[in-house]
Order: sequence, then C-alpha cells, then structure tokens
Amino acid sequence: MKILVVDDDRTFTEMLRAALLTQGYEVAVASAGSGCLAAVPQEKPDLILLDMELPDTDGLSVIRSVRRWSDVPILVVSGQGATAEQDVPEVIEALDAGADEYVPKPVALDEILARVRALCRRIPHDSGAPLVTMGHVTIDLSTHSVFRQFRGRQTRVQLTPTEWKVLQMLVKNVGRLVTRQDLLTEIWGSEHVHDSGNLRLYVSQLRKKIEQDPAKPQFLKTETGMGYRLELQDS
Repeated sequence: MKILVVDDDRTFTEMLRAALLTQGYEVAVASAGSGCLAAVPQEKPDLILLDMELPDTDGLSVIRSVRRWSDVPILVVSGQGATAEQDVPEVIEALDAGADEYVPKPVALDEILARVRALCRRIPHDSGAPLVTMGHVTIDLSTHSVFRQFRGRQTRVQLTPTEWKVLQMLVKNVGRLVTRQDLLTEIWGSEHVHDSGNLRLYVSQLRKKIEQDPAKPQFLKTETGMGYRLELQDS
C-alpha cells in the first residue's frame, strides 16, 4: 500500500517516512497543498496523512478538494491550535469535510502507525463491493454513491461526507443494532460519545433523502434509547 505524507515539517516527514518504510508501505511526500493535489492522481495513494497547517493553503481546503473526486482515506495529523478546547472546532470541521480520522500533535509515532494500520484494514481489497437495495434506493459501497428511483428515472442522492459515514456504518451492520455510542465514536471520536444531538440531525437528514416518508421511516429505524438499525425491507 502507498501512503502520501503531506507536511512541511521536514524533520517530522522524514521520521514518519522512515517508520512507514520499515512497515512495508510505499511512501510519497508533498510539502504543500498544491503538491498533495498533484500527487493524488499521479501517485494514486491508498491513504493520505495530512497536516492542517500548510505553506500555501489550509488543510480543510485540501480535504474538500480531494473529496470532490476521490474517496482515498485521509488521516489528519496536525498540531494546529494551542489547547484541546481550541482544537475541537477544527476536528469537527475536518471530519465533516471528509477526513476519516484526526490525531493532534504531539503524537507518538507508534500511535500514528497503529491508526494507519486500522484505516488500511477498512480499505476494500476488491473492486466488487456489493450494491445494497432497499425499496427505491440503491447504495453502491464501491463508489460511495446512493441512487433513488423516481417515476422510472434514477437520480443520484447527494450526501455530505458525514451523512455517508453514518449510512455506510449502518449498511455494513444491516439488520443489527448500531448503538449511538458506536456511531459517535466511529465518526466523531470517543470525546463526543455523549453528543447525540448531531447524530440525530444527520439521521434526520438521511431519512429526508432516502425514505419515502421521513416521518414514518421504513428502513432507517430508531431503537429507542439505544441507537439505530437499517432494515432492507419494511418490517
């Protein structure tokens, strides 16, 4: 697997590059946002390690640009923000923009490698990820796409990166209860495990986009006091 490291701190980059090489990864390096955007189509990395403070642009702009045409996993490793409280808005913005994980600096090299391994385990090793059909909606896990049939025509449903993450986790556990704690931890991190307001908002938005009657959902079911369950047919 190939990792693209995007950071203008040469010492940190070389240390991380050496560590990744010893783990058997191929490594490409970019020191600016423009270099990252040029390297993604050329190098075709399996994972991007991204710093938020870059000399030519900010990390959020890079994430949003990449997400317009690529679903490559993005692990943010950044030291921006002086305190944990100041970091929280940036963490949320980065995840909502399309980052898969956010790790604040300073961070141990072993932790970065562990998070890289965890993200790499989620990368499909085949191109035939299944299509999931529920009523008039088709979900294509291989392209991160959702399509809806309406009056005999198929249209694409536009989801935000966070809406997709919620839906994807439910699809991968179809028929099983997914607790609010599991969803919050997976998408926003363990520090947001009690922040269920945002989760309810995203579930509500998903229902508006995929349910015939969002007030009476057929597929995206609420398990009161516990979490959510995705059913492929109305039970």
